Amino acid sequence: MRQWRIKGMFCGLVFGLCLSSLPIRAQELTPTAVQDPTLIPTANSLALLNLYSPFDPHRLAALAEVIKKKLMIEVNLVQIDKENMAARLQKNPLQPSPDLLLMADSGRLERLARADLIRSFTPSKKDDQFLTPEAHLELKSAIQAIPPQWQMDKGQWVTVGKFARLVVVREGYPRSNRVIGYLDLSRPEFAEKICQNNQLYSITYQSLLAQILMRIEREATAKWLTEVKRNFAPLSLTEQASIDASLPEEERILRQLSQNLCDIALVSSRSLGILADRTGPEDQKYFKRFKVIWPQLPPMAVADKVSNPMTAGVAMEAIGLVLPINSSHTKEAAEIALFLLSDEGQKLLAEILHSYPVKPGVEIPKSLVWLGGFTQDTTPLDRLLPRYDEAAAIAETSGD
Repeated sequence: MRQWRIKGMFCGLVFGLCLSSLPIRAQELTPTAVQDPTLIPTANSLALLNLYSPFDPHRLAALAEVIKKKLMIEVNLVQIDKENMAARLQKNPLQPSPDLLLMADSGRLERLARADLIRSFTPSKKDDQFLTPEAHLELKSAIQAIPPQWQMDKGQWVTVGKFARLVVVREGYPRSNRVIGYLDLSRPEFAEKICQNNQLYSITYQSLLAQILMRIEREATAKWLTEVKRNFAPLSLTEQASIDASLPEEERILRQLSQNLCDIALVSSRSLGILADRTGPEDQKYFKRFKVIWPQLPPMAVADKVSNPMTAGVAMEAIGLVLPINSSHTKEAAEIALFLLSDEGQKLLAEILHSYPVKPGVEIPKSLVWLGGFTQDTTPLDRLLPRYDEAAAIAETSGD
């Protein structure tokens, strides 16, 4: 775990990241207390809020600087490994104590909520409310301004961004037109064509599995997942060694594709946004080897569609802002949440994280514009959460 102190230096929104590595890797380190005397709040200093996130702190630095200027809140960035966050918060209290969490993947967010490690920004009971009535209403109104799909009935977290689960095929692959939906990845004709993706059997893809479960039920979902794994392209020891093991999982997947070790990959739009943001000639050469396909989720059953109308489309995933139950700066955390739901905050966060704004009408970052338009699935998160345990069980048995 690492701490990052933001001292008045503005980090630009355009970063030249090298292809072979990212500047910071999320890793598990022993947390250390704040030692720098300048970080110790005084009567005349700004409030010091500890923001924990697995996202690259070099990119989040730009957000922290804007928050400091606009809200007069000093943000201490702490990078943390996203795996097993709930277990670590329960067993090993983190130091410095987290005041706010910014995380991706609703499966991980749901685990924090289930473990009673977080609280609502806008609790319904007056005795639990920590904001003035005016501030409470203002934040609640801002949350209600985002599409209902992303609003949580119990206020477990505030969705501040989103990204897509899409398919990328090797440029020139002759059967690319055969991939229309996620279920097509299990077709026998794609045997040894799918890039190896172990995330598919982890909490990272729990939301996608839950969305498929709502449409084709358990037995068919388990069969699909098993057959996708059978379609993974085998990698020799030499081929495995040719891919830098220190790279993020999805970048390793894209490397398989660029080296013609497979033909079809399931990745996130964030990974492609990061790739598009790179400017080196080798990066651009690498970038042009892909063709993007927007896969569709299968349609809902007719009876379910009547009672719960929604648009079937591309599976989307949440980026959530979380308030830890023991946060020492709840009011400041709520101010940050309100800013991130504003047009300015949404645009800034989307550019930094290569994500889509969750608020309608906000400009999409340049790193994602090239992907074009697509139809997003509108299944509400609150309807997906009850299927997460079942999705996790299927992933565990199908991934063996």
